[in-house]
Order: sequence, then structure tokens, then C-alpha cells
Amino acid sequence: MHDINKNQGWMRKVNRISLERKDDLLYYIGEDQPFTGQYTFYHDNGERAEQAQVREGLLHGRLSIWNEYGIKICEAEYFEGMKHGRVKLWYDSGARKSEFFLKNEKREGKFLMWYENGQQKFEAHYKDDLLDGLQKKWYANGQINIEATYHENHEDGKKSMWKPDGVLVFEGFIRNGEFIDKTGK
Repeated sequence: MHDINKNQGWMRKVNRISLERKDDLLYYIGEDQPFTGQYTFYHDNGERAEQAQVREGLLHGRLSIWNEYGIKICEAEYFEGMKHGRVKLWYDSGARKSEFFLKNEKREGKFLMWYENGQQKFEAHYKDDLLDGLQKKWYANGQINIEATYHENHEDGKKSMWKPDGVLVFEGFIRNGEFIDKTGK
């Protein structure tokens, strides 16, 4: 690998095996200043396995991970060593698996998951890493399974549940995680 000029100064591109971790920071082997640049790591078969941006020894920017077949399975954003930003995951087949946003390593906003067949599996909203808002789950056949409202990680509001064939089996109201009744009173 080599050093290249990136308009904002020098950015070193290296193979991950040229780096070592000391005191939770990445260093180029034999150097005493934390590493800044991009590293790439490879599977034994030569396929790219991992690539990340590093600033002053900490992950900072995009981290991408590929399986041994060259299919991307993870993409995450980091800020000063912390997961912060959009995270995307894929199945080994390349089908999307989940997508969500982290703010200082805590889930924030919409969280989505899919079955490997592409059918949506789960949708929820998080606030400060706690479920907050409408949550939906689906069966692999696309039929809705559960709809429930959450507040600060507790069911709080209307909840409905269906069988895989679409038959409604429960509809009621929950307050602070406890069943009230079917009318919400």
C-alpha cells in the first residue's frame, strides 16, 4: 500500500496487518503516533474483508465489511471511535438485512429489518436506544404479525396481533407494559 495526497493533507493507505492496537488506538507497526488513514484487510482467498477510515488511531468515517465471496455485509459510520451514523447490514447472499441509525452508539430513529427473501420483517422507532413509537412485525409471507405502540421501551397504547393467514387474534390496549382492556379504558 502507499501514501497518497488527498487534498486535505497526506492520507496513508495500508493493509490492516500493518497496524497494531495499543491503549485502544491503532498504530502503524513501529511508529509511536496514532495512525491516520485508510486500512484494508483481506480474506485468505484474496477478497477484500474490511476497509475503514481512521483518524488519530480511532475509527472515523466509513467501515465496510465483505464476506469471503466479495459481497458487502456491513457498512457503518464512525465518529471519533464511536458508532455514529447510518448502519446497513446485508445477508451473505447480498440481500439487505437491516438498516438503522446510531447516535453516539445508541439506536435513534427508524430501525428496519428484512427477511432474506426481501420481505419486510420489522420496523420500529427508537429514541435514545429505547423503543418509542409504532413497532410492526411481519411474517415471512408478508402478512402483518404485530403492531404495537411503545414509549420508553414499554408497550403503551394499542396492540394488534394476527395469525400468518391474516386472522386477527388480539386487539387491545396496553399501558406501561400491562394489559388494560380491549377498549383502552
